[in-house]
Amino acid sequence: MVPSAFVILGALPLSPNGKVNRQALPTPACTRPDLDTPFVAPRTPAEEILTGIWAEVLGIDHVGIHDNFLELGGHSLKATQIISRVINRLRVELPVKSLLEAPTVAEMAAVIAEHEGKKLGQTEMESVLTELESLTEEEAERLLGNQNETAHEKN
Repeated sequence: MVPSAFVILGALPLSPNGKVNRQALPTPACTRPDLDTPFVAPRTPAEEILTGIWAEVLGIDHVGIHDNFLELGGHSLKATQIISRVINRLRVELPVKSLLEAPTVAEMAAVIAEHEGKKLGQTEMESVLTELESLTEEEAERLLGNQNETAHEKN
């Protein structure tokens, strides 16, 4: 349980009783964390859509195409949310494990280009989205863990 953001304050705001006034604490900025990877803006329409989805789900104002999902604070539940939105927006069949195998926007855009031929019909898409959205965080971690183990076995 690592905080996703830190805010440096001169002093904590206190209530009249001397306790921390949590309601008076400032909201952390939704800025891109300091990463070793320099920010690179989207170059294609697919990358533009993906950076928008990632920014929305991760609560970050800017996502670069080479930023790593996990380094941006991503976790299993966020992965299912991203995949669900990508499927809904781009109407492509995309396994959840694709985010682990392609953890940057640029890599995910390449995976999507590969899956373009597998366009989903409305009924199939609704079924996949319902299944993804109903996952608990534990189920999502298990699903990603199982698929991640399978990917390691192939290597």
